[in-house]
Amino acid sequence: MLTLCAFSAIANAQKAKHYILFYDPITSVSENDQYEQTKDFYDPNKQYSNIKNANVDNEVNVAIKHKDFRLIAVNEKVFAYPGLEKKDEAYLKQYKFKVIQGTGFAVKGNKLLQKAATDFAGKYNKMLLLKIAEIKKGKH
Repeated sequence: MLTLCAFSAIANAQKAKHYILFYDPITSVSENDQYEQTKDFYDPNKQYSNIKNANVDNEVNVAIKHKDFRLIAVNEKVFAYPGLEKKDEAYLKQYKFKVIQGTGFAVKGNKLLQKAATDFAGKYNKMLLLKIAEIKKGKH
């Protein structure tokens, strides 16, 4: 019986989804990286863990599959767009952006989350821009 419970707990843990939560800066509507309805609420520790363990390549591919070409921003008193250069501003205007929940000056004391979110956004944005360029060239 104990063995059955242990296997059941492991199976359920493997099925559990790990969402990264975002918000739309215009509407403040929350969303997640899996484009699913969820009852998950923002938890800074869970958000940090999910960002740290995220597979950036998979995240970009899921976004493209859902035709979501928005870049990712972090809130640093103003919105910052890690991984973007001055020459990339046209992409930002064309595709817009979403913001990682939990970033910003209003969330005091969570420097680990801020750094993880900034690192993740930088990698994500660079990879997304490469994939957009491939799509425009017809390679995708």
